[in-house]
Amino acid sequence: TGITTTVSDLYVGRNLFIKGDVTFDEFNARNLNIAGLSTFTGLAEFKSNVSIAGTLTYEDVTNVDSVGLITARSGIRINTGGLLVTAGIATFGAIATFTNNVFVDGTLTAGLIDGGTFD
Repeated sequence: TGITTTVSDLYVGRNLFIKGDVTFDEFNARNLNIAGLSTFTGLAEFKSNVSIAGTLTYEDVTNVDSVGLITARSGIRINTGGLLVTAGIATFGAIATFTNNVFVDGTLTAGLIDGGTFD
C-alpha cells in the first residue's frame, strides 16, 4: 500500500497527490493510461487530436464544430450564416415558424396549409 519502484515502473498503492507540474520527456514519453474517473478542475489543454470512444457531455460552450449528426437537448439558434441543407431530408416534427421568406429549390410536399396564402 505504499510506493513500489522497479527499474522502469512506479506503482502507487493508494492516492497520488502531486503539487506542481508533471512533465514527460517528449522524446521518451509513451502513453498515459488512466483507468476510472478522471476529473479536471482547472484548464485541460490538448495540443493534438482527442478521441472519445463513449459519450462527450459538455456545457457552456460558445463554438461547436460538429461533423455528422447533431442532437440538441433544447432549441438550436443560428444567428448568422443561416441553415443550409445540401443533402438529405429536413424534417420538422412539429410547428416550423419562418419570420421571413422561404425559398425551395426543388419539390415542396406539404400536408395541411392553414392560415396563410399559397401561390
